[in-house]
Amino acid sequence: MGLQGRFEEAHAELDRVETALTDEMPVARLRYLLERGRTLRSSGEPTRAYPLFVQAWELGRVIPRPGLAVDAAHMIALVVKPSEKRPWNEAAMEYAERSGDSRATGWLGTLYNNMGWDSHEEGDYAEALALHEKCWAWHKERQTGSGERVAKWAVAKQLRFLERGVEALPIHEELLDEYAREEPGGEGFVHEEIAELKLAAGDPEGARPHFARAHELLQKYDWIEKDRIQRLADHS
Repeated sequence: MGLQGRFEEAHAELDRVETALTDEMPVARLRYLLERGRTLRSSGEPTRAYPLFVQAWELGRVIPRPGLAVDAAHMIALVVKPSEKRPWNEAAMEYAERSGDSRATGWLGTLYNNMGWDSHEEGDYAEALALHEKCWAWHKERQTGSGERVAKWAVAKQLRFLERGVEALPIHEELLDEYAREEPGGEGFVHEEIAELKLAAGDPEGARPHFARAHELLQKYDWIEKDRIQRLADHS
């Protein structure tokens, strides 16, 4: 219901759950806290969601339910201020790595990815690269297909920001072949990166067809910044 934006219905259902909870139902209470918090966050009330996620994090470690505890810490990182994200993501990562629990370690790919992009936003591209490399290794070990391709792309993107384009370009060229085989039409972001790499290397004509293809594939996504889409069009 929350994922569908049916927030009133979701809260009504959670109210019914809450009245049925007893002290002998800690896992149900933990799941209730997570879903109430998620519903609040999705409906634009992250401040109210925060204490519920903290309760879930604490309860998940006591029961213990490592997978749900890591889920809670990961959610906390999504509702706190940017300056507070890192400690929560690190806590979740370290707890998952120590736990040995398959459900907890199943969160590591997401955590490495989220932390990598947080470091990228902070301008620490070297740390972002290290985290995305861990993410890529995690996905390769599990042969996740699409997830592995995205993680590989993120590694190459960090290389570009570190001005290591000579290393990044072959990775993206490999990705074009992989998308052609496994996920045709999903390569828009790869074309965008190749275009930026060629432009930075002083090859605007070589970049042009990649900008054009990126524009064709990415303009359908309404969550991408309009000025970014316009840049693709301008260089096509």
